[in-house]
Amino acid sequence: MNARMVPVPLGIICAILLLAALYFADAIIAPVACALFIIAIAWPLQDRLQTRLPQLLALAIVVTLIVLVFIVFASVVAWGFGRIGRSLIAETPRLQGLYEQTTAWLETHGIAVAGLWAEHFNMRWAVGAMQGLSAR
Repeated sequence: MNARMVPVPLGIICAILLLAALYFADAIIAPVACALFIIAIAWPLQDRLQTRLPQLLALAIVVTLIVLVFIVFASVVAWGFGRIGRSLIAETPRLQGLYEQTTAWLETHGIAVAGLWAEHFNMRWAVGAMQGLSAR
């Protein structure tokens, strides 16, 4: 094999291995990237405050602001999930009607939906699906 041709397959293999490592290390890389982003935002503020205030007081102010921002984001997420939950509860009769219409239409075409639900849907599956979604 020619010495010039060795770096190309080696480079391709290295790129594939790097992408695989990044894919499997996403549980580590995502929090590190978030932390670096927070540092990039907080550092200039810390530096400016530190020129006018004592270092410990400036640090306390920056940490307090970061905690407040996290609390605001968490409350916005909780508010959004609450709105989704309330709208689903409010729309339950309409969704039940749509389900019944679809079931009736499918049964006129020879597809028994009730039997399919009874065979394939159980609470163990639903809990497992919810755990899988919440783990991501």
